[in-house]
Amino acid sequence: MSNGVPSELPPSTQEMEGGALQFLRDVPFASKPSDDDDDTSIRIALSGFDDPTTLFSKVWRIRMCRATHIIAPSGVLKRTVKILCGISACDHILDEKWLHASAKLGRAAPEVPFCLSDPAKEARWGCSLQATMYDHSRIQRQRLLAGRAFYVTRHKTVLPPPQDLERIIVCAGGQAAADVGPDTIVITSVEAAAAPSIQKILKRVDRTQCYTPELLLRCILTQKLSLNEYHVGLPDRHEKKATRKKNH
Repeated sequence: MSNGVPSELPPSTQEMEGGALQFLRDVPFASKPSDDDDDTSIRIALSGFDDPTTLFSKVWRIRMCRATHIIAPSGVLKRTVKILCGISACDHILDEKWLHASAKLGRAAPEVPFCLSDPAKEARWGCSLQATMYDHSRIQRQRLLAGRAFYVTRHKTVLPPPQDLERIIVCAGGQAAADVGPDTIVITSVEAAAAPSIQKILKRVDRTQCYTPELLLRCILTQKLSLNEYHVGLPDRHEKKATRKKNH
């Protein structure tokens, strides 16, 4: 290994064109955060490939918060944690074709024409990734949830998993709260809300404060927090009391 770049790459990377792979080898990067990093350094992360560990992470290891470019398979937008955090933290989310174009040029190609696009998914989720990335500055994207606290309930039906949702929240400038408060936004599910341990927590908040994870996923993709949508349908407390009295 030389300067943090492996001298021999795993066989699976042979699926990438030689020029693109060489570009990955040659791109300036920082394996560890450094005070000497400059704005022209390109730090690349891959997302959405079948086996990313044998592709990019073995070329070098980087921290998510240091990536400037995320590369995904052509025409495939997935709501992975890396993509959702990358929308907040990175400069570009690009189609893998950008790597090949850069290899041919011998330098980084212009990014905007290669912004990842998946028309079917974008129509389904009501977003345009290009608009999300380039109509909003990175600072704006990093402050999208600033001043808001979120409490994510721990339950197997809350997906993405709570720890991943908290990463998404923090990357967008929000606070991952350890407990609920009067203004806390609660992320949960119908099944989670039925669990006795979680019911005790939800008793301390208004039902209008409870949302499905979709609130966060759509928020990051569209750069809009739609608090009038994605509520979790919780059972009415008065109905519960009435049912208990009737049964007795």
